[in-house]
Amino acid sequence: MPLCWPQHGIPVVTEELLDETMLDESIVLPLPPAMRCPQTRARGPTSGARNSSGLLPAQRRKLRADWQLASGVFPDASFERFLYYWLVVNTRSFYFETPNFKTQPSREDRMVMVPFIDLFNHNDSGCEVHFGLSGFTVTSDQAYEAGDELYVSYGPHTRQLTSEATDGFLLENNRWDSIPIQHILMRYLVDTPAEKQLQQASYLGDYTVTRDGACWRTEVAVRALFLTESDWKRFVQGVDIYNAGDKEKADVFIRNHLLEPFLREGEKHREQLQKTVALATSSHQVLLRRWEQIRNLLEQAADSLPVRNGNRTKNEPLSQETEF
Repeated sequence: MPLCWPQHGIPVVTEELLDETMLDESIVLPLPPAMRCPQTRARGPTSGARNSSGLLPAQRRKLRADWQLASGVFPDASFERFLYYWLVVNTRSFYFETPNFKTQPSREDRMVMVPFIDLFNHNDSGCEVHFGLSGFTVTSDQAYEAGDELYVSYGPHTRQLTSEATDGFLLENNRWDSIPIQHILMRYLVDTPAEKQLQQASYLGDYTVTRDGACWRTEVAVRALFLTESDWKRFVQGVDIYNAGDKEKADVFIRNHLLEPFLREGEKHREQLQKTVALATSSHQVLLRRWEQIRNLLEQAADSLPVRNGNRTKNEPLSQETEF
């Protein structure tokens, strides 16, 4: 689990380091945005190695709260022993709810342990897992021979985020993969009329890109930067979504101001990780491979987008310029 990865040789999860104020940003590995960035606006600085609204800081806060509760009930328990069982539960549990759930327990606490199902490995296709009042059911997706390995698929909703930040593994090929880009797009939206506009329409945050391009929410947010409010509302309502000029303008912005800066950011992180090859650990290798996956996905997404006054060829390098 990345929460426990040693970062430049320094253990990150100790009882003392549960206090975020004691975590030195200089020791933090270059984490992908899905692990370190919030899905919506971050109040305060939007850059840097650590963000208090990101997923890993949120996991740290949850661990701290759980430890405070457990140590109050079991004062003789050691943090190391508690951490071991906390990790077992948090990496091997499944979401579950019933019609009786209203506001309690909270959504993040609606988790149960399911023996045997937790033995399945994950893939981007495989058996389907469903739950109901009678329990969990695994349904095979095809006929299997004796000795074949069965996988379960979390489906498209995880976007590799669950495997990155919770379990610390990657799929080599994941057709559902997508990359959060709100840490870049929010730089253009913060404290603008567009931000308020998107907030009111429930379109602020959760911006992603796949191999096929930017998600609908990203398209909506980018157009809020240059369309009049009335034209923007027509686009959101699906009345005027085929305006060729607007589409080209949005595509050029996505390519030049979102994908290109992200690619340069990823290159810096890969170089940083490669410099530590002598101290390479499994966590370094996972992060390096993930940044390579991100680069490949962003380049594929950029292939179909226009660059200024024309389309780049498939093998043409991305521009190093980012004029707005």
